[in-house]
Amino acid sequence: MLKFLLIWLVIAFLFLLMEMQAPGLFYFLSFFIGGLAAASSSFWIESSVYQTIIFLIVSLISMFILKFFVSTWMHLTSPNIQTNVYGLIGKVGIVVKHIKPKVSGAVKVGGEIWMARDVKGGEILQGVSVRIIRIEGVCLIVSKI
Repeated sequence: MLKFLLIWLVIAFLFLLMEMQAPGLFYFLSFFIGGLAAASSSFWIESSVYQTIIFLIVSLISMFILKFFVSTWMHLTSPNIQTNVYGLIGKVGIVVKHIKPKVSGAVKVGGEIWMARDVKGGEILQGVSVRIIRIEGVCLIVSKI
């Protein structure tokens, strides 16, 4: 009985160490919980087969519970951040090449120069500040500020 208790506690501790080495996954944490359940079951159950079954069942149940709560928490706490080219939408830039009707000009945004057109199809002179409205292909659609 004491032998199985120590074995399961060592297994649980190893899974806890692996969880600390790979934070954010929470998979090893569920095996840690399963190891604790198997260790506590060793007080009442002598068979190592039944203890292993308890370890696996509790690990699977805790994995699904942790996955549900962690994924729900992650979606509630992390804002929807736009990245790559879509992160430019809403930013302000400066026209560096005259934007003419039906002819793309150029806008400097965050140190990069992008092709740009006016959202209304109008004309925007060089040096004017613009806000990026949307992106069509490789061209920014902008409006005067």
